[in-house]
Amino acid sequence: GWGHQFIPRIGQEVLVDFIEGDIDRPVITGVLYNGSHATPDFSGAGALPANKTLSGIKSKEHQGGQYNELLFDDTPGEVRAKLSSEPGKTQLNQGFLTQPRSNGKAEPR
Repeated sequence: GWGHQFIPRIGQEVLVDFIEGDIDRPVITGVLYNGSHATPDFSGAGALPANKTLSGIKSKEHQGGQYNELLFDDTPGEVRAKLSSEPGKTQLNQGFLTQPRSNGKAEPR
């Protein structure tokens, strides 16, 4: 097979729909952010709206505190992508290379 899969973790709030309206055929269509499950902060970059150009995927270690992330920075003239793994402090950076963006600003490397 192919595609993507993100299994919700215990305690996450989800959005449920039903195939053809049949209550016996539920499907999770999304995970919602709330007071106990906030939006991801990519590499500690800060919050919205300053970092409105950042998007991506950030996972969290099951029963731990480490993470992996795939970050897309669509800042005009500074487009970049980063794949990182926190346990080994390793990163693959492509595009416009900067120091980590914080509150919408970054210094070139």
